[in-house]
Amino acid sequence: NKITFTIQPMLTLVVGDKITITNLRGTLTPSSATLPVAGAQQGIVGNTGAWTQGTGELVLTIASPMPSNSPSVLEISVINSWSPSGLQTPRISASGKVTLLQVDMAAAILGASTASGNTWTVKTIAETSAVAGADNAITVSFQPSVEMVSPSTITFTGLLGAQTADQSLVVSGSQAHLFLN
Repeated sequence: NKITFTIQPMLTLVVGDKITITNLRGTLTPSSATLPVAGAQQGIVGNTGAWTQGTGELVLTIASPMPSNSPSVLEISVINSWSPSGLQTPRISASGKVTLLQVDMAAAILGASTASGNTWTVKTIAETSAVAGADNAITVSFQPSVEMVSPSTITFTGLLGAQTADQSLVVSGSQAHLFLN
């Protein structure tokens, strides 16, 4: 997930000042003293920031003045959580020679849930027989709108009326290698 910050401070931030962006909790991105920063003005913060996963805090140290008369666009990439974390509104502040009090940023982000657009782009199910008592192979085709990684779990419900006892079933097909059997 690429997060874009458009920042225009009320006062010019000078070399050594720090921008702190908080409330970015719930990512899978590990803590790093050198999280890459991209964007049109990435050089203003020396191309990296200090990221703390547990608190969801990003600290950017000003490497060249950040002007107050035009917006600076910075981007970071994080890995979204696999479970819904709810939307969060980041907060921003500045400290050092110039101090700017912490305020909410404009939009809520990091809402890894179906409400944020994560869904299935392909979802079909078919059977080989509808005859009572006959063997029946069920074929399921699906493609999530986001990448899934181990140890994700996919659950199919509503397959009622089968005579097969509760058990783990064998996954077969051209993509079976992607699943644990």
